[in-house]
Amino acid sequence: MILDNSGLWWARAEKVLAGGPATLSKHPDRYARGITPIFLERGMGGHVWDVDNREYIDTVAGLGPILLGYHHPDVDMAVRQQLRDGPIFSLPHPLEVEVAEHLCEVIPSAEMVRFAKNGMDVTNAAVRLARFMTGRKHVLCSGYHGGADFYMASTDKAGGILPEIGRYTHQFTFGHSGAFQRLVQQHTQDLGDSEIAAIMLEIPPRPWGEPLDIARAFLEEVQNTCRLIGAVFILDEVVTGFREALGGAQSIYALAPDLTCLSKGMANGFPISALVGKRELMRGFDGGQVFFSTTFGGDAIGLAAAHATLQVLRRTDALETLHARGQMIGANLAEAIKYHDVPCDLLGNSARMTLKFRDLADVSGAAMKTLFLQETIKKSVIFGGPLFPMSMHTEDDAHYIIEAADHGFRIIRQALMSGDFMRHLECPVIEDVFAARYPGNREPRRQRPLLSDAVPDDQIKMEDPPEG
Repeated sequence: MILDNSGLWWARAEKVLAGGPATLSKHPDRYARGITPIFLERGMGGHVWDVDNREYIDTVAGLGPILLGYHHPDVDMAVRQQLRDGPIFSLPHPLEVEVAEHLCEVIPSAEMVRFAKNGMDVTNAAVRLARFMTGRKHVLCSGYHGGADFYMASTDKAGGILPEIGRYTHQFTFGHSGAFQRLVQQHTQDLGDSEIAAIMLEIPPRPWGEPLDIARAFLEEVQNTCRLIGAVFILDEVVTGFREALGGAQSIYALAPDLTCLSKGMANGFPISALVGKRELMRGFDGGQVFFSTTFGGDAIGLAAAHATLQVLRRTDALETLHARGQMIGANLAEAIKYHDVPCDLLGNSARMTLKFRDLADVSGAAMKTLFLQETIKKSVIFGGPLFPMSMHTEDDAHYIIEAADHGFRIIRQALMSGDFMRHLECPVIEDVFAARYPGNREPRRQRPLLSDAVPDDQIKMEDPPEG
């Protein structure tokens, strides 16, 4: 595989890009090093081209934001039209109002909106707002909530963050009711005397085919707990928003969060995020009481892209097409895993999924993932951690993704049967830079337990969340 230009660009990058690409999940060490291209240059539909002009089917979708597909005509036209008028102005643009109105119409819990650029911006603002409005300090969280200090202080990526900040953030594992309730009790003397300002969570991918009821029961428990102790219920829908459903995952699970964080699927790849929520809470931003102001928060380009994306989602069958492609891909991946007897779990649903390779006695899950990425990129399909279908993935694309994955699973089975698995690897084993962002550096659990206290805390295995 010819990667000459990728190599040249990386040689230049190492001299000037501190730590590599601006997004850790795009670092070449996260892929089959020397086999997967390092730099991509353009995209169209569900395909991308690298700097050596090689074409690939993309399943990573920019880590989720490319919902409709690269160069969707409606979004591109809206952006081009806005460029003619200007990207940003000295006073607000009407699009800020129009997009906010759209969000309040489609997100069940949204009454008011505030815009920013990244998911981290709005998760941080949500916690700041919750602490101000409740007068409390502690935050419980489950999942990945971006690079804000309040969250990163509770991970191994806390360099440069004041240690005392981490005293007020406490992580819990999605689905473990007993451990969650004990954590709540540690910071709640009685229902009227809690130290907990907010409970924030994202909904992780569940085992393929698992009924919604298992996750729904725990989500309702968290929501009801917030109501009982007077904490703000924050739903992080940076990943699930618009991709799971037009109204977000909350519309599927019939949730009523106090605040919701949105970003990735909102503008088909253009940078924008939004915090939406109840009017009485969002009023905390009035007059800058809770400071949340950025120069580019209301830029007209991102707003134009968001406006067009929401219009497409509301007026066409784009989401239905996305889910149809995802269902086709996921069902066939599940069947291929079973057929080739590969130690791998398929998590997720038709909107997003991920493959979790399990450790064996003599071969690590990371080594199997590396071999899978090595072999599928040879078939011109870019797999990564998450797999995000796009509405512009064609049926042929879906078939080709399935064929590439089937090839990857077959090679893994052959390597496992050979007695010398590592001989099949042509690149270093991928190391997960996020592996220790949860307490105890726990490995992904093999199976989701029931919503009970049957599993001791020290045996809980953490699921890796979607990357970002």
